[in-house]
Amino acid sequence: MGKIDIVNPCANEGVGRLLQLAETFPTLAKREPASVAELARIARDPNVGRGARAAARFVWSVWDGTTMAPPDLAFNLREAWGAWDSAHRAAWQAWASNPWWV
Repeated sequence: MGKIDIVNPCANEGVGRLLQLAETFPTLAKREPASVAELARIARDPNVGRGARAAARFVWSVWDGTTMAPPDLAFNLREAWGAWDSAHRAAWQAWASNPWWV
């Protein structure tokens, strides 16, 4: 699971929940991201499929939804929907039915 934050132990629960969300997206579950930084790396990697990049950008936006994302991490639902299969769409819909942010 995520890296442990010994300075801010309360952050560990949020990162763990975020990584559990990532695991609901099939392409991210295969990659097993262990940190928010790794999600950002996946979101930026041109060698990763569009669906995985979109899923990583979405999960990253749940973690940092209070600030303006850098252009390479900005989540666009329209683009994601076009790239996702039904399993990815279902993962997003499950989150959207009861949204939360870290």
